[in-house]
Amino acid sequence: MTVVLLLILLRKVKSVRLVSFLPMMACYALVFLQVFGIASETLVYASPFNNIYSLAVYAYLGKQIPLKWGEPSEESVLINPIYSIKMLLAWMIVLTLAGIYLMRRVKEVPTEELREL
Repeated sequence: MTVVLLLILLRKVKSVRLVSFLPMMACYALVFLQVFGIASETLVYASPFNNIYSLAVYAYLGKQIPLKWGEPSEESVLINPIYSIKMLLAWMIVLTLAGIYLMRRVKEVPTEELREL
């Protein structure tokens, strides 16, 4: 939503359809990095998509999940669900505030530009 508001504000309405798929593509890429053990601990905690995935797996398994799903003999850092929840709440607050700020700045767009969507 925030990206779409930013595009409307910049009068780049023709790009809305393409840009609206960027979060979905980022979600696939970031979660696959975590699943295959390539992602760092910082990336897992900083990305809201990875936080959602980590919390879903934590809720399903009922225990903390390792950063890398390797062999059982491997020692791996466990992902703390409390940190994931805190980072997810921080992302929600930041994106909500950014959305409110951008909504106040949005101006009327001519209907001719919107027809091409």
